[in-house]
Amino acid sequence: MSQDDIRQHPPFAEIWNRLSRLPRQQRRLAEAFLMGPELVAFSSLREVAERVNVNAATIVRFAQSLGYEGYGEFQAAVRLAYKQRAGFGHAPTDLAAALRSSGDAVGFMHAQHATSAEAAYRNVAAADLDGIASRLEQARRIVVFAEASAQVPALLCVHLLRHAMLHGDLVNSEVDAMIAMHDIGPSDVVVFIALTLTFHATVTVHDFVRARGATTIAIIGSPVSPLQTRADHVIVAPAESPTMRFSVVAAVNAVELLFAHIVSRRAEIVFAEQGTLLEIYQTTKLAAPLAGV
Repeated sequence: MSQDDIRQHPPFAEIWNRLSRLPRQQRRLAEAFLMGPELVAFSSLREVAERVNVNAATIVRFAQSLGYEGYGEFQAAVRLAYKQRAGFGHAPTDLAAALRSSGDAVGFMHAQHATSAEAAYRNVAAADLDGIASRLEQARRIVVFAEASAQVPALLCVHLLRHAMLHGDLVNSEVDAMIAMHDIGPSDVVVFIALTLTFHATVTVHDFVRARGATTIAIIGSPVSPLQTRADHVIVAPAESPTMRFSVVAAVNAVELLFAHIVSRRAEIVFAEQGTLLEIYQTTKLAAPLAGV
């Protein structure tokens, strides 16, 4: 999220207006909030104090000077502004009461899918797509690592690598990763996919392969995933919704958008090979006949 975007939303509009008049410590705090709103949106008071290197009491006083009772109320306002800017609308206070029917639940998910997909598109468009594609095309070896539900977009990633005439191996546990990637090095690429939560094993495996010089690409469901500051290339594909905290829709969109770019760089190779595959499917009768034909 850019600094210009966040200035338009309360409480950041007020922070920006006061910036030049703030005392030194509070000014440093305000600048940190403006440049990284996710710091407040998703971190505890202690974590913010440690990251910005100010006293927790200074943060509380700063929040109170903006009209909030304390850090909790200030954080709620920041989180709302952050989510609205990222494309997330208001969620009902009592979600269970709001979901009076299956139609209500489907409606919430439809709205979330639409906003998540749009956010994924913006983030993919802003990424260094040529840099990512070049590393994948030149890699000696590509490994895709994911745990839990993130294996859904990860499996799609492996299949799309094949359709782009590349090859990738799917690994889904820390133990298997250490076996499969014992010889990983600077000429290799490892793609990590995580949804709302990034599990410890994902971070451990990332740090292991990064220390060995491999290029890492992360598609993450949360802007405060620990992979955000670790990976060489990062694409945020929002995974949170009012009814489902681990939606795979945005990550699937991000994977498909990335491969649309890769295919555009090697269209002749890909389409020629896909034509060959289609012919094989038909002549070997792997493809079932169309209904009514």
